[in-house]
Amino acid sequence: MATASHAPTLTPSPTASPSPSASASPSPSATETASCSARVLASLTETQRIGQLFAVGLADDRSSASARAAIRTYGLGSWWFDTRTSVGTAAIRKVSDAVQAEATETATGGVGFFIAANQEGGLIQAVVEAALTGETGCRIILPEDQDPFVALFSESAGRVLVAVPRTEESRFRSMCEARGLPVTRIGVVDQGSDAIEVQDQFTVSLEDLRRTSEGVLPRLFG
Repeated sequence: MATASHAPTLTPSPTASPSPSASASPSPSATETASCSARVLASLTETQRIGQLFAVGLADDRSSASARAAIRTYGLGSWWFDTRTSVGTAAIRKVSDAVQAEATETATGGVGFFIAANQEGGLIQAVVEAALTGETGCRIILPEDQDPFVALFSESAGRVLVAVPRTEESRFRSMCEARGLPVTRIGVVDQGSDAIEVQDQFTVSLEDLRRTSEGVLPRLFG
């Protein structure tokens, strides 16, 4: 006689319900604060932006009707005095103030002008730029028969600043003389120095010059 065996009934275990996963919400991005220069640029019209790229000379060092019209029409951003003058600082300030008065919201977006008294800066500017580029100091000896201010800042045309190795100085001088070019030795490059020294006048470090040269625009515009 066969007996039937009863197999155990398998009851499925309840499936675990997946726990709800927290949805990842993007964290709010920090709002970046635009720099002063970016805010100003964004506020300008296309004409005003283009105008900021131009620097124009003041004819006869005056705030003329044509200069004022150019500002109002094109939003020109910078001006310079282009005539040698001896009228004094008060007269120059009067012209400068008259030009600045044209920097209106309509004309330039309220951006004031850069107004320069000269374009390059003469011999001392060339010396400074060369020293900063080469990261090397120098000693300048001005001719005794020249006024130091005139010698350093005069912008007389036709001069070139040249640095040559000591071993080539005689050959360089002979080459200039053979071509009828006047040449004057004004100093020496000093590899061990980190300053520009103008004998009997002043000494200024390259660090101070670089800080002044590179820090103006960031200080003004952020």
